[in-house]
Amino acid sequence: MAESLSDYLPPLDRCLEGNVQLISWTAAFVALVTNDPQDLRDTAVERFLSNRQTSQLLVRPFSVFRPTPQANSAFVSGTAAIYVTPTSTAKTDAEQLKDDALWLSKLAKIDELSALRIAIIEWQSRPTAQLLSGDSEDGPALEVVTAPDALGASLFLPKMSTGPTGTNFQIASSRQARLLKLYLSERRHFLKVTEQLVRAGLAGGPSRNVEGKGKEKDTTVWTESIGKTILNARCLGDDFETGTESFLVECIEGLNSRAEDLLASTSSPLEERDETSIESDWQRCLLLEMIHIVQLVFSLVDSTQAIPSSNVALAWFRFGAQYQFFDATELAAHLSATQPAFLSYLQALMSTVSLAVLKLPLTLAFLLQDDEHPVTRSPTSRGPYIADTSAVSEIDSVFISTTKRIAAVASPAVFAWSIILQTMRDVDARDRDSEDRQSQRLLGSHGDPDSSATEEGESSATENGTGGGAIQRPSKSTTFLGEGGVGGILKALERSSPLDESVQALAKSAVESNRVYDVILNISTEHCKVFSAPGHGQAGRRMRIILLELVQASLEWVQYSPEVVIAILGILMGGEDFWPIAEPLDPAPDLEPAAMFVQDDSELVPKILDMAHARFPLEVQPLLRLVRTLQAITKLDDDGLPFAASVIDDMRTLTLALPDDFLGLETFQEDEHVGQLVLRAELGVLVPRKRMGSVARQPSDRLALVSASASYGNGNGLVIPPGTEGLFGTTTPGIVQWRFQYSGLQYMGMLLESLLPNGSLVDCLGHTDVPSDLTADIIGLLATLLASTHRIRSRESASAATEAAQLLLGRASDGLGRNADIVAVILEHLENELQDSPDAAGVAGSMDVLVSCTQFLHALAPILPGRVWPYFARSSLLGLDGHGGRLGDLIARTEIVTGRFEFMIGCIRMFEALVDEAIDHAIARTSGSDSIARASVVDSLGIGISEQVMGKVLLIFEQTLLDVFRSYPTWKFVVLEQRLETGTRILKVFNHILLRTHGIDTSSQQDHQFLGMLVPAANHLVDVFLSSVPSNLPIDSLLQILAEAADTPFSTLFSGTTLSWVQQTLSALEFCTTLVRVNSLLGRPRSFLEKRLFDASPLLVRIFSSVQTYRQPVVALLDAMIGGAALEMAEPPSLLGRLGPSSAKYFISLISQFGEPIGDEALDIAIWNLMSTMLGSRQQWFAIHLLTGSAPRESAKAAAASKARPEGPASGKRVLAVALDQLVELDKLPCSKVWAMLEFVVLAGDYWPWTVPEIKRHDRFLSSALDFLSVLHTRVDLKKAAKAQDACDAIRTASLICEILAICLHYSQQLGDSSLARKLLPKITYLLDEGVAVRAYNESLHANLKRNFEARFSGCTLSMFRRTKLRRVDFGEKYFYDIDLAERMLAYDSSWHGVGGNGLAEEVARANVNLSLVESQVLLLYSWRALVLELSQSSLAEPDLQGPIAKVVNACLENNRNRNLPDEIFDQLLRARSDVAFVLMQRLAEAKATGPEMKRLLYTTWDTIKYSDVNFELALVNGDVEYYRFLLKILFLSLQPHLSETASSSDSLRSSGGSHNAAIQTLSRLQQIILEVLDIVVARGFRHLTAAAHESSGKSSPEDIALVTAILQISLRIPSIEIMQPQICTRFVDQETARVATTLYSWSDKLAVDGDPIYGELALLFLVDLSRIPLMAEQLAVDGVLSQLSNASLTTPLREGARPLGRHRRLYMIWTRGFIPLCLNLLQAVGPAIAPEVSSFLGQFKKQLAISSNAFEDKPQPALTSTMTLANLPAGTFFTLTMASEAHSLALVHRILETFRAAGSSTGVPASDIPSLEWDAAGLKEDIEYWLSRRGALRDCLLPVSVAEENMTREKIPTTHHQQHRKDGVVASEDRFEEKFVSELNAVVGLLSPD
Repeated sequence: MAESLSDYLPPLDRCLEGNVQLISWTAAFVALVTNDPQDLRDTAVERFLSNRQTSQLLVRPFSVFRPTPQANSAFVSGTAAIYVTPTSTAKTDAEQLKDDALWLSKLAKIDELSALRIAIIEWQSRPTAQLLSGDSEDGPALEVVTAPDALGASLFLPKMSTGPTGTNFQIASSRQARLLKLYLSERRHFLKVTEQLVRAGLAGGPSRNVEGKGKEKDTTVWTESIGKTILNARCLGDDFETGTESFLVECIEGLNSRAEDLLASTSSPLEERDETSIESDWQRCLLLEMIHIVQLVFSLVDSTQAIPSSNVALAWFRFGAQYQFFDATELAAHLSATQPAFLSYLQALMSTVSLAVLKLPLTLAFLLQDDEHPVTRSPTSRGPYIADTSAVSEIDSVFISTTKRIAAVASPAVFAWSIILQTMRDVDARDRDSEDRQSQRLLGSHGDPDSSATEEGESSATENGTGGGAIQRPSKSTTFLGEGGVGGILKALERSSPLDESVQALAKSAVESNRVYDVILNISTEHCKVFSAPGHGQAGRRMRIILLELVQASLEWVQYSPEVVIAILGILMGGEDFWPIAEPLDPAPDLEPAAMFVQDDSELVPKILDMAHARFPLEVQPLLRLVRTLQAITKLDDDGLPFAASVIDDMRTLTLALPDDFLGLETFQEDEHVGQLVLRAELGVLVPRKRMGSVARQPSDRLALVSASASYGNGNGLVIPPGTEGLFGTTTPGIVQWRFQYSGLQYMGMLLESLLPNGSLVDCLGHTDVPSDLTADIIGLLATLLASTHRIRSRESASAATEAAQLLLGRASDGLGRNADIVAVILEHLENELQDSPDAAGVAGSMDVLVSCTQFLHALAPILPGRVWPYFARSSLLGLDGHGGRLGDLIARTEIVTGRFEFMIGCIRMFEALVDEAIDHAIARTSGSDSIARASVVDSLGIGISEQVMGKVLLIFEQTLLDVFRSYPTWKFVVLEQRLETGTRILKVFNHILLRTHGIDTSSQQDHQFLGMLVPAANHLVDVFLSSVPSNLPIDSLLQILAEAADTPFSTLFSGTTLSWVQQTLSALEFCTTLVRVNSLLGRPRSFLEKRLFDASPLLVRIFSSVQTYRQPVVALLDAMIGGAALEMAEPPSLLGRLGPSSAKYFISLISQFGEPIGDEALDIAIWNLMSTMLGSRQQWFAIHLLTGSAPRESAKAAAASKARPEGPASGKRVLAVALDQLVELDKLPCSKVWAMLEFVVLAGDYWPWTVPEIKRHDRFLSSALDFLSVLHTRVDLKKAAKAQDACDAIRTASLICEILAICLHYSQQLGDSSLARKLLPKITYLLDEGVAVRAYNESLHANLKRNFEARFSGCTLSMFRRTKLRRVDFGEKYFYDIDLAERMLAYDSSWHGVGGNGLAEEVARANVNLSLVESQVLLLYSWRALVLELSQSSLAEPDLQGPIAKVVNACLENNRNRNLPDEIFDQLLRARSDVAFVLMQRLAEAKATGPEMKRLLYTTWDTIKYSDVNFELALVNGDVEYYRFLLKILFLSLQPHLSETASSSDSLRSSGGSHNAAIQTLSRLQQIILEVLDIVVARGFRHLTAAAHESSGKSSPEDIALVTAILQISLRIPSIEIMQPQICTRFVDQETARVATTLYSWSDKLAVDGDPIYGELALLFLVDLSRIPLMAEQLAVDGVLSQLSNASLTTPLREGARPLGRHRRLYMIWTRGFIPLCLNLLQAVGPAIAPEVSSFLGQFKKQLAISSNAFEDKPQPALTSTMTLANLPAGTFFTLTMASEAHSLALVHRILETFRAAGSSTGVPASDIPSLEWDAAGLKEDIEYWLSRRGALRDCLLPVSVAEENMTREKIPTTHHQQHRKDGVVASEDRFEEKFVSELNAVVGLLSPD
């Protein structure tokens, strides 16, 4: 492809490979309309629109598709085979694209490159087209979702199939139809985007330095910069006006060509295709293009401050005349039935642009040469059209021709032209008069040489606009219009017809025939509203301003009349109602027509506003409606009220009709027309009902002397006092205008009171207005003023807004009684309307009152909620009294019938306001904040309102709206936007309720939930929408919205409606997502909604494919559905099964594009999260499709698929490869995206092990990951708070990398590959030091914040704002505490923001960042744990790794010693670190690591145990025993490295004489630690455990005693410990350890666990270990330990004998491992003195001795069966290792006793005192020798009975040992178990043999 086109049209091979997604002009337009331009900064959209190639197209928008030789050459070279990847698929696709491009180029007569680009876009969008077409295989699923019985009839339900399906999709005709539709779409969207960008550039004014040396810094938006670039390129070195003129002419030429195509019968480029739909699309395309070109013309003309040149004006009006301003029936005949709607907007634009071209204000100023409004002229321009006689003549002829027929479209321009002509006549008359006076002065000066010109007269004439200048000065019109001046132009015009007749005919045609004011009203209210929507900028406002300029100019000749006032009201309101005032303040109020209106002191204000003032209150409604339109004016009066309020408040006159019998007048001056008079008696206007009859008295009456102040206000009504002067009206008799100052606000309040049926005031004079209309207008105005006041003053502060609004209400209440105010009066009006009969309440006027009242309540809610909540509690609107509410009845009886739903929408907005108010003031209502008292805003916060009342109001309101939501899809809406708004607002407020109630953690609010008023409504929503019982009504409405979303009508014209549709869809998707997440959060069973949503999966996929804006919320919904189903069900429904293979393939193809082509990072992240959820939620088939890029069954069809015709890029990418490729540059990616991709890789490797090789093979990714870890210490700086967020992001990234590396290490271990471990070790320095540390917690920050927060907001804690898992929030300032909610609820207090932003809000934000950092460190700990465990498992045999692993163990123990975190966090980490430390210690012990790091672990472990202040006694009570067990296990393992080292160290010290002080200190410390261990852990621990076993066997565990015993054993094995035996013995004696052990043994039969006396064995084992200490053995002997054991009840059954296999196995173990070793230790320590006792003790077990001596008799061996266990094996059938050990031990005892007996008295004990054991030693020796001689038979009888013995059987003897044994004549053992057994038997034989 040509290099110059690489940006706009990339090389074809890159497109075919899927590396580049082209941005269509349609996508660019949708992005611009649905997003704020600033949100698109630095995205692909900005890059696309700002690159050089696109800019060149935008500069010449009307020559984009024209064929050129250069384009043909670039096409040929770009599609050559050399530029296509040589694969069969790519080659076929390239050939098809080339053919399609050539076909489209030929048919549409466009250049080949543009056609190729369209063909590529069509090819890339085929998956979308397939999904939107409704594939036949997915049809049943869609029918389930959209079945008529489920949805009901609806006029708005779109069709579910929009194109060809199945095999028809790929046929040539179908593909060509898509190409044509796409071509037409690209045409009109390109022009619309051009218009948007040019308008944006014009909005900032012309700029000459957008590019080049003088480039200005872009401080606004990037679209403005691009627009200025286009405009500057159009100037081509000329000034702005000249460049604009050429652009305008080109636009008009483009209009003309399209109009010709539209009207021509054979000019369509689609003439070869005989398809009605295509022809209709062609007409629509042309009409829309014309509309957008006219919009462009309007923007260009409107932006210039000069009168258009004759070239522009003539070009425009010639075009208009040629097509009769598109007002002729000829055009309608050429259009299909669907096009007239577009035509009306084209006509409105034509009408407005015609006005804009005439530049009426500038032209009039030019003619009059108004010095205050000078007209700019470009030095290179040809001059204004008005100065060109021929241009004026031609334009006049155009307008004259339009007067001969009804031409409403041209009537505003005709009317404007008549004004221009009339002005020209006036100017000409002035010039002629001036010339006559100059001639007279000239003659006078000749008659009197000394006389001079009369300066006074000259000055006077000049001031009146009719005088000339000095004699030498020509007239102004001559100066600017040439020698002929205005007169010359008028003479030229009179050649065709008399000018007087022309002007009169033009004006009459416009005003009378075409009703120009109705046209103005229609354009202002119907069309300008469309052009004010997003996508059209300020065009609608500017159009209204131009129309207002016309009305302004016409007031010179047109008097105040209803038509004029209504037209002005339409212009000022623009078709909007009250609700835009409720939105945030307009950022550009100066662009409002109202601003121009109030600034015009010459025409509009005096002739309209002042006239409405003068006729008030005779005519109330004109002034009220005018004032209502001025709400956008942000100027404030001295009292802080908006301008609109001051207009109505300060009234200087009062006009009314006098009663016929009123006599209290005196006329003191009369002339022919005007009569002035004075009032001699008071005149009652609004008086108390009790004073009726005394309101008009004669001058002699004393009441006539009452002052005005005494009779005005405070319940006294409005009475005009005597002496007031007035003026009779000039037209209607009896009308008097009194010069009387009063407050209009106060008057309206009193008038409303008088309109009540039983009001305290009476309107004495009466009004001609319909009472209901008057009531609605007054309440509507008050609502508008209240909302406007609150909105404008909110810019200062909330308190200022509230005070100003209350001041306004006070002004309106001043005329009422002491116990009444305006709020009460309005609420009474509302209640009266509600209480009327249903028929009366349904009339139009009554509904207007209801609508105005809802608007007033909506405006009042944030100001005085204390008045709103009680009203709804008692009102019949909701019917909380149980009699039923009127809301639903009014909607059903009235609005459903009329199809207009203003009242319903008002109620929905009212519910929104109540919900917002309940949330915003929840804390203020209950908190004792001092600021509330200081600000005196108790009433404004609704303090004292019962939470139960609020909850009930919200619940009933919500139930009513839920009924509306159930049925509104079946209603007929006259205004589509009302239907869309209904669904959008209901869903948004429902979603808002759920998010607020379930989005914060209420676990700490058991007694009171600060949002408790929302809980009933939220629970009702959950019960209705998340019921597991099938319930179709509300769910069907929800699904119907989704069904309509797939066919969202994106229009370049009706962007407002489009955005409303989009908002409804987004609201539905977000609400569904919230519902699914709430269901999972609450742990509820699977709901019927979730089942329906899974059934609607094909529909959701279609919505995803339809509009880019829908993709992220659809992905979020699918994510929630799949994740929730995995939690709720063992086998979640398959998404792939719901979609079908084709839809799944296309869907995966689309999501594999991620955020392309727009470059939407948020969508990128959402899709990665969805893919991660699919991998981990048992969506096997979908996961395989994602990971492999094809469906599971497609591999078998690969050969056939390769031969099929290509269907576009439908095969999905291998997203794992995409993730790994992008993660190579993870430093350059946004952190959230990096985390999402890394998590996907983690889950892929974790759940799908076959993906791990691909991860390991990606060397660039692994290198990038390792490099990131190697520099992690430079990214993490915990000391600087400003870098906390960066540290948090880096640590979170590192934690995910650790998980991936752990997976790869595990895989490498299985392959025996240690290369990754070797690469990893040098890179993890930071992890070795800080991997298990969580040091980031800022305790002082959180403590101070908690204290300050609770001190400021009593009754409120910061924990109330803790988030739940309902919404995923990234690390940062909003992570833990919901700061947005806190902002809404706490901003009323000054301490929240503080001074300079250093308030509690800033502290909460810092706390969130700090907790984010803590959480990231916790995640790193768990990830590092997995990595280090894998590292130790795979490579711990390498000595270089043992030291670092020991360092990790040391770090775990040290960090467990530092409690610097909240208990709930620290306790979790405590166990996690203990677990990893124990496992690593085990592996280090298995690897026999003995380095210095290993030896130091003992000291760290013991310090950790000591500083933990935990022992078994406390641990068993507090429940921390598990952690303490881990510590003791680690202690046991840390003692092992000292078994051999200390012995050598000890010997070295002895040999060196103790010269090494450091070594001495080390040994001394070791001995001290061992002594402390034996004291604290062993002696005291054994005592505590024994006591716990006696108290409750459930508290203590036999494992704990075994662990303590093991520590005792290993401690005693340390060689250097023998010198400390006295100290050890002393501590055991002090703790009575021996007595405790014997007591435990004696009670062990009572403490048996499931009948097993395990404590007996443990107690004896402990005694055996104690007896290994000689001094303790002597102590045991002294204490008579054998006698105590003999007397224990557990010993009795042992006397009956026990075998190693059978139910008495535990007793056998006590005998073998306890009694015999204990006796041996006693004999060894005490000697012959204990021999008699030992012999007697053993002798009492005669049967056991017999069993032992006969254990090896030759008996047959039965076969093992599956039912045999150790408890039921037949006796004597197998040999166990314990039998051999028993024989060995008894042989030792026998040998020792016999030795003592043989020594006789020489030992100090007579031989007769030592009884002989009744143990057949000779027979045992003979049996053993027999078995040793028959090794094969012996081997068959061996039986391992423990796991350790089983492991010994698996450890085979090396063959070299067998060879050596054969040489020695010895039979070799086959495994270690046999070897051990044989060695025991040989030892027995040796002991029993003679010396």
